[in-house]
Amino acid sequence: MSRPAAIVTGGARGIGLACAEALADAGFDILVADLAERPVDGLADTIVGRGANFAYAQCDIADLAGHSKLVEAAIRAFGRIDCLVNNAGIGA
Repeated sequence: MSRPAAIVTGGARGIGLACAEALADAGFDILVADLAERPVDGLADTIVGRGANFAYAQCDIADLAGHSKLVEAAIRAFGRIDCLVNNAGIGA
């Protein structure tokens, strides 16, 4: 049986990272989506160290055209999406 999978937007630090860690502890595989081209140092190790599989996708949630690419990345990585944490914000 495959593990449930979650996408956490803005998951590289702060509240998003705490959500990603909690979901990893609860048995989810985690795809972190953030603005940076590559994940911050240690992010993958933090998630994998909690027993989860890890994937990363660069994504600007303000760009609606990129949303489908984010979903596709999660499906490619884990074959499913069970949870979405909409943590990333858009500046006004």
